[in-house]
Amino acid sequence: QDLMSYFASQLHVTIGELRADGLFSLNNTSCSGICDQGPAGLVNGHALTHLDPVRVDAIVILIYQQVPIAQWPA
Repeated sequence: QDLMSYFASQLHVTIGELRADGLFSLNNTSCSGICDQGPAGLVNGHALTHLDPVRVDAIVILIYQQVPIAQWPA
């Protein structure tokens, strides 16, 4: 949960809500089947595994730079 809160703070969004500009939402989800690679998450169906604050920072940069998800590192 601490990592989720960190992700939310980096995106300036409240967990469970759409950001005021409509660009992002961040929500908890049920099991995605990748718990053996956790902490993990999904962005538009793209699995993000082995998350930590450094990886979250890199993901946030990709999001703000509007890099297509297909070009994100695994």
